[in-house]
Amino acid sequence: MSTNNYIEIQIGVESFIYQISESDKGTLGVSLGKIGYPLSPVAVTGPSPSNRSKFSLSLLNNSSFLLIGGDGPGINTTELWAFDIKSSQWAQLKTSQDPIKRRSGHCAASSGNIVYIFGGSNGLNISTDLIVFTINGDTYTYKEIESQSDWPCPRILHTMIPMKNTIWLFGGQSDNGTALNDLWELDYSLFPQSPSWHAVELRRAPPGRYNHVSWTANDCFYIAGGMGSDDLHYQEVWKFENQWEQTYIINTKLPLFACSKGLFEVSDSFIEVQLSPPFAALDNLFERLKFKQSELTTKIRNQTEREYIQNETSRRLKRFENIIDQNKTNEYQEILNYFSDEEQIKLNAHINLRRNQLSEIVARIINDYPNFLQKPSNNPQAEELAVQLSLKLQQCEATLQKAKEERNTEIQLYKQQLQFLNAKQDVSSIIDTANFNSFLQYSSMLPPESKEAALENYYRIQLREYQRLRQQTQEVQQKFKKTSESQSVRSDTVSRLSDELTKKFKNVTKTEDELNLWKQRLEEANTDLEKVRNFLMAINGYKNNKPVFESNIQKMENNMLVHKNMIKRELDDICVRKKAYIDEFLKTINVIIDAIKTKNYDPQGAIDINYPKLQKLRDEIINSK
Repeated sequence: MSTNNYIEIQIGVESFIYQISESDKGTLGVSLGKIGYPLSPVAVTGPSPSNRSKFSLSLLNNSSFLLIGGDGPGINTTELWAFDIKSSQWAQLKTSQDPIKRRSGHCAASSGNIVYIFGGSNGLNISTDLIVFTINGDTYTYKEIESQSDWPCPRILHTMIPMKNTIWLFGGQSDNGTALNDLWELDYSLFPQSPSWHAVELRRAPPGRYNHVSWTANDCFYIAGGMGSDDLHYQEVWKFENQWEQTYIINTKLPLFACSKGLFEVSDSFIEVQLSPPFAALDNLFERLKFKQSELTTKIRNQTEREYIQNETSRRLKRFENIIDQNKTNEYQEILNYFSDEEQIKLNAHINLRRNQLSEIVARIINDYPNFLQKPSNNPQAEELAVQLSLKLQQCEATLQKAKEERNTEIQLYKQQLQFLNAKQDVSSIIDTANFNSFLQYSSMLPPESKEAALENYYRIQLREYQRLRQQTQEVQQKFKKTSESQSVRSDTVSRLSDELTKKFKNVTKTEDELNLWKQRLEEANTDLEKVRNFLMAINGYKNNKPVFESNIQKMENNMLVHKNMIKRELDDICVRKKAYIDEFLKTINVIIDAIKTKNYDPQGAIDINYPKLQKLRDEIINSK
């Protein structure tokens, strides 16, 4: 299994996929997912590896996997970390041997508790050795095997996949930036601690590439994607079974992840890549041509003058053939005439004539040149022109002399370098060494001119590596910027919704206070009305003054009823407004709850804590409506 994303690296364990990526905490984060399902973070306990990129992941067993190396701030050695799947804990492995120098961009493949890594860079040079790690619990030992002449050349960003008792290596980027397309087999069946490399010789191979993915299925080796030396993105799938064969075309530009279950694109989840046959585009073109042909055939069949058209077409074709034959005959005759003896004699005579004319012109110029340089006695303009021509001639002679000296110096330098390199057996030790100190030690043996050329080549290699690191740093910064912007937008949305909810809740509270006030006024009016009715009943016994009292009391009762009706209308208006506020309040709560269900994300954790409270508040308001 492999991935072409060196910022977020994945590994498959049975039916699950783990993704290891950098986090804001300064340590690597772990996410878990399945094919077709979104990733979810894993709660890791205990210490974790610091943030890094270009590390390798290899499966130890179905309960743990191993992280090796990587490039990041403060990393100077190759660290080994094992992740236990059951306990979700990292553990840094220890060794009694000297630590290995920092290595990144390498590739690893495992067989049981033995892990092999090849290639990679220490920041200055590309490594050429093969390292064999033996894992024993929380400790490990290693063995460094120096490169030999029949080994793969140094490389980075390649792939290594175990299959049966061998490991298959393909592609990568060499130290001079070339994309490689060679296929190698590492056989460890007889001697696991001392495996042997074998080159797979093939007449046909895919274009060179690096940063691709590879996997095995049904005893076949597959590669997909990758980049070429000209930064061309490849979008095809190749299969190796005794020979290479292009099988599919990839229809995605997202990062890829491959395992024994197939090829997947990596985003928020793992989705199987849509594959097309290699000649799908040509098939579509042929289908369109066939359809067009059938249309034309049908049209011709429906024409009443089909026979006439065929005869006319045959006649015109025959006429065109006669014209073409006549033109060919004329052209052949012109060619024969051109190369005939008479034409050659005429041509030679014309050339000799032109040659004699040019010779006379050159002789005339040579004879007139001394007279032209003489200073005329009565022509100032000619004298000034002669001076200018003399100065120009001196300048040209000086420029030519300087260029000649520089050319001779350059030729002498190349001869010295060639003589030194022919006498040196290991040329790579002069240009590509393990570190700068050893490079200075080798370069001190060179002449000063050769030393400067070697230094220039050495700096060019380092500058290319630094440019690659700078590009990767910019990619990480852009990704972090996008994440920060997305987090800021979500925080602003939550803050805005909270402000609206608070404002609307205040409106509901204010309406309730106003409603209570008018209820109190209604109770007071009812009390006054009851008093008036009691007073009316008390004075019914006074018959002499009955008309007067009934008139006054009736007037008082009518006034109280008017006052009571006015209060009821006011209460009805307040109830309508309260209902509108409550409906708007419930709508806002539903919007927030739906947003929580959809996104399931809050950078500050406020919504996840108050989510049950919001549901309870909504239910209480609905029941009290």
